[in-house]
Amino acid sequence: MTNAKDDPEYDEFCDPDNPRKVNYDGILAASRRIIGQVVRTPCMKAHMSKRLGMDLYLKAEFLQITGCFKERGVCNTLLLLSEEQKKYGVVAASTGNHACALAYHSTQMEIIEQVPNVDAVLCPCGGGSLLAGVALAVKHLKPDTEVYVNKTYSMVEALRKNERIFLTLEPTIADGLAVNKVGVNTFYNLKGVLDKMVVVREDWVARAIMTVIEEEKVVVEGAGAVCVASIMAGLFPNLKGKRVVAICSGGNIDSTTLTRALERGMAADGRLMKFKDLEYDPNCDPDNPRKIKYEDILAAYQRMVGQVIRTQCPRAHMSKKLGVELYMKQEFLQYSGCFKERGIYNALVLLSDEQKKLGVITSSSGNSGIAMALNCSKLGIPCSVVMPFKASIFKRTLAERLGAKIILHGKDMADSKRHAMMLARERKLTYINCFDHPHIIEGDGTIGIEIIDQLPDVDAVLVPCGGGSLLTGVAIAVKHLKPDTEVYGVETDKSCSMMEALKKNERVFVPIDSTIADALAVNKVGVNTFFSLKGMVDKMVVVKEDWVARAIMHIVEEEKFAVEGGGAVGVAALMAGLFPNLRGKKVVTICTGGNMDTTTLGRALERGMAAEGRLLKFKVSVSDRPTGIADLCTMLAGIGASVRDCVPERACVKGDVTKIQASNISCITSRSKPLWKVIVETRGWDHTKELVDLIKKNFKEYLFAESTENPERTVSVKRGPCLAPNPVCMQK
Repeated sequence: MTNAKDDPEYDEFCDPDNPRKVNYDGILAASRRIIGQVVRTPCMKAHMSKRLGMDLYLKAEFLQITGCFKERGVCNTLLLLSEEQKKYGVVAASTGNHACALAYHSTQMEIIEQVPNVDAVLCPCGGGSLLAGVALAVKHLKPDTEVYVNKTYSMVEALRKNERIFLTLEPTIADGLAVNKVGVNTFYNLKGVLDKMVVVREDWVARAIMTVIEEEKVVVEGAGAVCVASIMAGLFPNLKGKRVVAICSGGNIDSTTLTRALERGMAADGRLMKFKDLEYDPNCDPDNPRKIKYEDILAAYQRMVGQVIRTQCPRAHMSKKLGVELYMKQEFLQYSGCFKERGIYNALVLLSDEQKKLGVITSSSGNSGIAMALNCSKLGIPCSVVMPFKASIFKRTLAERLGAKIILHGKDMADSKRHAMMLARERKLTYINCFDHPHIIEGDGTIGIEIIDQLPDVDAVLVPCGGGSLLTGVAIAVKHLKPDTEVYGVETDKSCSMMEALKKNERVFVPIDSTIADALAVNKVGVNTFFSLKGMVDKMVVVKEDWVARAIMHIVEEEKFAVEGGGAVGVAALMAGLFPNLRGKKVVTICTGGNMDTTTLGRALERGMAAEGRLLKFKVSVSDRPTGIADLCTMLAGIGASVRDCVPERACVKGDVTKIQASNISCITSRSKPLWKVIVETRGWDHTKELVDLIKKNFKEYLFAESTENPERTVSVKRGPCLAPNPVCMQK
């Protein structure tokens, strides 16, 4: 009889003949051992709780440094190695998350501490280590708490047949749970401690990923979304009205998978289909501009205590890469998903009783309308919002769902504003300019007070600029509290109305087409903002939209947050090298909002990948023999490129039936070989260049859609005048 220890797969810690019993004392010891080594992640009450009919809390394990819960068990295991073992090193098999972190889990102990009266805990299950640790600890600390498990077929089948079996798995959106055979110790320890096991369909997982991004403003991978998916799918009707914790186990989802998940979620949700001076405002009078004072901002700050969220300002994971100590003011976590809630709440509470009774109206490309709808609903004020026809469907729908009457009018914000002001006169409504009303600026400026309170030694603050209310308010507050702190405004090259106004020393109309930062798409800056801004801002910069797309992508991949284009411009400016004077300094960037529709997010991620050389599009003429396309795919697989799309280009007949019409493809002349359009994902510019060289070597006829060379790190963008006395000037 062969000795089991001679089996190359034998593991003394996972011996089927001698499974290890995991007990609560071991989990308790592990939780103490890893204190200070891993992140004690928050257990946040979900905004979607009311809609789902329960008090839902999300255990945010995706905020671990490695982006997943695996860090806990790995840390505990490594700490228990002998010095000899540490010297020689370790090895592990992984589909991703293990490799990021390299099983005991104190997650479950934190849950009972953070939500002591929890009724049920929902836990994802792959190999079962997280589930076993959670179930054992929860049942020990609070036996009446129910523990439910989501996914996978390997655990379901093992429990059904009462033995561990090997299952062949298809590709899955929840690759973190893709384990062919459950663990020895987990299977042995799980028996008798689970209340129920369910399996949820993948389209619900895609919808859950999309919903968590849109409503909670955080990014989770498929495995981390299965618990929310099972609730959305109605698999737990018994939990209605109860207090439930769902463990969001990780956030390591690549941009390609995230894009596909968002599109799939939208399709499953039925949201994706393939096809006389009327502008006079007494509060924004060019002949009588209002000077905003710090005392008014402070009064607004005191007025809104308990009414808006005091958002966190954590240190960014990408700080080291950017060469600054970067902190992100997370205004996308406001109830409305954007900073606009501050100024709008302040303006609404200062209305007279008569104005509140008759109602208000505003013009908005999205965020202001959402914040206006939310706060008017809370205060019982009738609300109308005029949006341009090209406004985001997602933002429009959200504002309408929150109670606003949506009126579509005009091709841009200028048209919408004129129409809103006309309706205000006709219907005796109060028009509120959401980027220039003095009370709006004062409310938005409260962010500056919070920043100085949270980071007293901050060196610089980067502020996105559209109409200018946020930049003006923050600059006034910061310069009053800490005059030596530098304040910089950031715009994109497609919406730079403040830059043009400062260059010409007057407010000018700037035509704006579609932009990735639609929240900044204001054709003409405000009267009061322009008047109050002078002398308060150290520098204005303009960043190209490609950098904004890259910033959105890196924030998703490294910080696990879904930030819209307007909220990502500060990070984009740092990535583009526009602030060399800030190297090594403590910098805050205001992430103003997260209300980006999933279509735009998907496009931004693809654009960001292309800008970083991680997406290559090309056409190639391939032999029509049976092995032709197979040889191409084999070559791509061999170099490690991931194929995203590969389709034949159909011939268009124009006179000569033997000719294939391929416009602008002068280097492809063959009439006998099929032409294939290919999109592949690479690791970056070096990998792309290697692939390009390989294509040129193996094929005679090809065409690359864009330059395949890594462009120099460019800072060729518009830069504004130095506004403050003795500024740090970065012009070359």
